[in-house]
Amino acid sequence: MSSLVGPDGSLSAKIAIVGEQPAKYEVKYGKPFMGPAGRNLNECLQNARIARSACYLTNVVKDVEFELDRYFQLRGKKAGVTALGQRYIEVLRDELMESKANVIIALGNTALFALCDRTGITAWRGSVIESTLIPGRKVIPSLHPAIYTDEKVLANPAAYLAKYLITIDFKKAKAESEFSELRLTDRKLLIHPSYYEAISWLEECKEYAEYGGIVYYDIELTPKTQELSCISFATGPVDVMCIPFVDASGDYFTAEQEYKIMLSIEDLLSNERWMKGGQNAIFDSHFLLRKYGIRTRNLVGDTMIAQHILYPDFGGKTYRGKSLEFITSMWTDVPYYKRDGKLWLTGVGEYSKGWNYNCLDSIVCADAFPKQLAELEERGNYDAYERQIKLIGPLSYMMERGIKIDKEGMERAAKNAIFEASELTHQVYSLTGCEFNLASPQQVAEYFYDKCKIEPYLSKKGKPTTDEEALKRIANKGFREASLILEIRSLQKMASTFLNVNNVDEDGRMRCSYNPVGTRFSRISSSGNIFGTGVNLQNVPHEVLSYYVADEGHIIYSLDMSQIEARIVAYVGNITQMKEVYEKGLDIHRQTGSLIFNKPYDEVSTVPGSSTLGNGTYSERDWAKRANHGFNYGFGYKSFSLDYEIPERQAKFVYDRYHSAYPGLKGGYWKYVEESLKKTHTLTNLYGRKITFLGKTSANLLNEAYSCIPQGTCGDLVNEQGLNYVYYNSDTLFRHVELLMQVHDSISIQVPLSLPLADHARILLSIKASLEAPLRFGRDEFVVPVDLVVGTCLNKKKGVELTGSKFSEDAGMLEAYLQDALIMLGI
Repeated sequence: MSSLVGPDGSLSAKIAIVGEQPAKYEVKYGKPFMGPAGRNLNECLQNARIARSACYLTNVVKDVEFELDRYFQLRGKKAGVTALGQRYIEVLRDELMESKANVIIALGNTALFALCDRTGITAWRGSVIESTLIPGRKVIPSLHPAIYTDEKVLANPAAYLAKYLITIDFKKAKAESEFSELRLTDRKLLIHPSYYEAISWLEECKEYAEYGGIVYYDIELTPKTQELSCISFATGPVDVMCIPFVDASGDYFTAEQEYKIMLSIEDLLSNERWMKGGQNAIFDSHFLLRKYGIRTRNLVGDTMIAQHILYPDFGGKTYRGKSLEFITSMWTDVPYYKRDGKLWLTGVGEYSKGWNYNCLDSIVCADAFPKQLAELEERGNYDAYERQIKLIGPLSYMMERGIKIDKEGMERAAKNAIFEASELTHQVYSLTGCEFNLASPQQVAEYFYDKCKIEPYLSKKGKPTTDEEALKRIANKGFREASLILEIRSLQKMASTFLNVNNVDEDGRMRCSYNPVGTRFSRISSSGNIFGTGVNLQNVPHEVLSYYVADEGHIIYSLDMSQIEARIVAYVGNITQMKEVYEKGLDIHRQTGSLIFNKPYDEVSTVPGSSTLGNGTYSERDWAKRANHGFNYGFGYKSFSLDYEIPERQAKFVYDRYHSAYPGLKGGYWKYVEESLKKTHTLTNLYGRKITFLGKTSANLLNEAYSCIPQGTCGDLVNEQGLNYVYYNSDTLFRHVELLMQVHDSISIQVPLSLPLADHARILLSIKASLEAPLRFGRDEFVVPVDLVVGTCLNKKKGVELTGSKFSEDAGMLEAYLQDALIMLGI
């Protein structure tokens, strides 16, 4: 049997599809795309309404004698081709020259290289570009359908999403096949402006905004100094100008000219009536605020936020679905341009390329956002977008305001953590009878896998690992040294990151960077900022928050949604036993403890060490709380055992008792989620946000889906009724309120003590009323109560908690309780 596989289809077809190399199925049938990858190809063609019979199909390499690496070397920085590969490229050229195809689809990196002399299929996919092999022919690169065969999806569930991207690219190819010439939108990118041209363009932008248009802008920073290099403004998908501030010779404008340009930019961006837009606008707006005091107002169009709400599945590292290059490929006909720009951003290449890059960043937003907006409205997610875009205001405020840090206390704590880690290291050496580098994954692996003869735990790449999960599993086998190593790593992380005063700004404040779409289901995320300081506030340990303190003369109030996620599970799943707990005003964690440990509600202990589970250091209520948080979202007992480092038999005991106590969890809540996914692949949270799940149904996807409604509702509620409510009412009751932090289901504010406590009470009750807006599901309506902690720092354990009647609707009573709390805090 010949190993050669020739083309299939008519040379007169409008669409040609070029793959990489045949496989055994193709050899068997003598045609390209006949195996699992072929079935995937057929599915995508069908979804794009393209008949396979209307396509000409072929591969770059026509045989299976050697692996692709014998023909092409496309990995690494330099792409190359062997003599064998070059011969096949020439055959492909002659073959396609005979074809009448108006568009050629290049599937995979090899086809992209052969047809266009480019590499990086993930970056180039979806672009409409001219072939270098056959000048004048249009090529649309796309992912190879072999990427989501069952075997590859099993190893990487995200691979399944490739089918949607391939389908999008095929639809674009179908549209392009109707005409032969390369027809890209004629865009006017204005670079190298004179001072007068720059000023005139800014005036045109203001006039455009005055008549209701959105002005899109984008900034670029200098590679090393992180200063403003240039800024572009677009008035639509055609017209854009880049205004540079530096070039190869130094300053682009005189100091006086630059000053006047910046004043005009401030006039444009700070105007409350004129609409502005961009990509990841919180980054640009915060930089301009910090560096120049320019406050961008009326930001209405953010392509990153819109994209995340529309297609959250693609937001991970595999596809980088929130990135502008992904947005470009999905919504515009602008070919991939980021490579030149990225080189320029590292200080390589001509400034003009960087200015073009800057122009394209703005114009892509202007082209994409109206289309995204139309789809948001079509899907019923416009309100979700509105809530999320409004967050830029309060998040920017918190990013710039920052939180005061007790630097001396933090430095002492860091030294103590390092000392404690050193003491634990000696304990490890005593247990193991040998000394080795605990920071070396290789040496730790050699100890456990070679010396102790434990069967190695493998990483996703199939190599032995001693990561956190592996060490937890080893600890569960009775190796206490594994637990100690985990504790040492935690202390070292705490000292080097969360207790590191180098992350604090010179004025003694911690400033993070917030991402309004940092998580899938509406919650925000945080990280270090672009100026080299800050940390992820969502992950700061409670004990470290002791050093996040109120400004002098202020008091901190933290408002928490009481057990909000568990309440939502109870009402959405109509879990009677849970609903009764909340309606009676009981503690769900104590009630769960009562059912797990088979004892009366009042006898469930909250004393540390009262439970024998695990290492015996936690209370019965603690374990019940962990069960409520874990099992509601599909945790199995093995995962519970691993996460909380207890024997599997104990984890199974808790798991079985939990599901016996709440049979409605599986039969009510889980069933509702699963049936919703089967019908529409979509879940709607209690704020109306619709989340579509495009991935292949699996245990991991279901676990994620179980958390969607509770976490998404919580995020939307806290964002809209908490952060946005306070920030956008700051000219009234909240003019003395400063937003400090938002983490998970709580917000923290500070208020000056010079303000009468009666005003404090009114402020708190107003926020409480907003956060306690009724939630509805079906015929049920319920309120999630808000708890209050009064403190001098953000560690709630060191504050005074006011719950129930102490955080009542009576302002006079609350004022009295606040006075008592201040006395207890020594104020």
